[in-house]
Formats: sequence, C-alpha cells, structure tokens
Amino acid sequence: MKKIQWIVSDLDGTLFNDQKNISRFNREKIKALSCYKIPFGIVTGRPVKQVAERLRKMELDSYVSFIIGMNGGSFLDLSTKKLQVFHPLEQKTIQTIIDHHQDLDICFQVLENTTRYVNRSTPQSLAYTHRCKENEEVVDFFAYCQSHPILKLMIYCDPEKMDMLVQRAKMLSLPDCRGIQTDDCMFEWMDHRIHKGATLEYVAEVLGLPLSSCLAFGDADNDLEVFERAGVSICARNGTGKAKEKAMIVSSYTNEEDMVGHEIQTLMTNDFQW
Repeated sequence: MKKIQWIVSDLDGTLFNDQKNISRFNREKIKALSCYKIPFGIVTGRPVKQVAERLRKMELDSYVSFIIGMNGGSFLDLSTKKLQVFHPLEQKTIQTIIDHHQDLDICFQVLENTTRYVNRSTPQSLAYTHRCKENEEVVDFFAYCQSHPILKLMIYCDPEKMDMLVQRAKMLSLPDCRGIQTDDCMFEWMDHRIHKGATLEYVAEVLGLPLSSCLAFGDADNDLEVFERAGVSICARNGTGKAKEKAMIVSSYTNEEDMVGHEIQTLMTNDFQW
C-alpha cells in the first residue's frame, strides 16, 4: 500500500470533458482535497497563464497548488505566482523542422495564452482551436518565432493525414529535439529535455514530497514520463494504447464520466492509501 500525499492531473482527455470543461463533480472533489491538505496540481500541454485564468474563472485557483504547462516547459507556483520557463527551442531547430514539413498540408502553430499564432488557418484547424476555447491569428510565422521564446512548435493536420505526418517526422534526425503526437490532429516538437516527468521531479523537490507518494492521472502519450515517475498512475479508459500500457491502473471511467473525481472519491474512502 502507498500513502498518497499529492495528486497531479492532465487536462485534455483527463480532467476536462470533451467540451473542454471541468465538471461540477470533478471540481467538488478537487476542492475537497484541501480539507486533507493534499496538494493538487495540473500537468498539461497548455500554457500556464491560460490554465491559471481558466481556474480563476471556475473558482478553483485557490485549490490548485501549481501548474506544469507546455508539456513540462513551464512551471507556475500558484501560491507565489512565480513563473519559470525551461529550454526554449533554438531558432535553427525551428527552421529545420519547418523546412522538413513545409510541403505537407499542415498548419504550424505556436500557442501563447489563448491565441494560436499560425502560418495559415483552415476551417478544420479553426474548428479544433475553437473547441479548445482558443483563437487563431495568422502571422509571418518564422518572424514571430525569431522574436519569441518557443517552448513547443505545434503542427495541426487533419486526423486522416496524421499517419503521414508521423512518418515524415520519423525521418527527421534532431538529437536535441523530440516530437510527439498529442491528439488525433496535433503533433508537437520540443527540446529533448522537456517533458512532464522532468518538471514533476522538480516539483517534488519544491514540495519536499517523494515522487512515490504522488498519484498521477493522464490519458495520452505525453503523460508517459509522468506515469513512469509517479508512485501511482491512473489512465482514463479513453486513453491511448501506450498510456494504458504504462499506467499502473486503467480506470473504469472516461473523462466524460468524471474519471478524476470518481478516483479521488475512492482514494478518500481508503484514507489516501493505494
């Protein structure tokens, strides 16, 4: 049995339902954790400032201790409001990635807060962006990348073209960079040192709590490094095959069925022993 002392959760496909909202049931269970002095954190691919604002609007900001954003590229301590950024992509790496993929029917994107700065926009990419409660702005893309720190370079493609994009990405050899599919229409490139698990290790030091006492919720391939490090890992039933293989437990609930809330409720019943 493990004594759970802190909890982290991914957002999209995990804590968020398919409408990109946190249900009332999940919110109630997160709030209840404060009565037990159990820190709760968000570990997501989204920008930390965007997530912080969403939490504030849902009146959850005082119940969430920290946010790991951009797949581990940034960290926000909500008690001190201190923001840290790790390992932005080098300009030459960004240019190499763009050159390698530019003949494909794709859209390059950089997400800042709630705006996706893109080289082009399509009805399909815009529909996906709106589902994420974000918007798109077409810019001189490489010029934008030259004037901003880029923690991850995102590529949108229609879902039926994802296999082709993944195969093209495998042909690109970048020792200091890694690419990962994060949704059926999204592929992301980032510095090889950036992943959710590395920043989770940092947070464990900040909290002064062992990783073995952490319970982690997730659903996707960018959660694998978190599952490797957390003492207990639970994948949503709607998760990817790799996430289910890596997780200690596959929940009987999906994100649409309030998986996080139900598993927290079970944990409370068991006095935070797992």
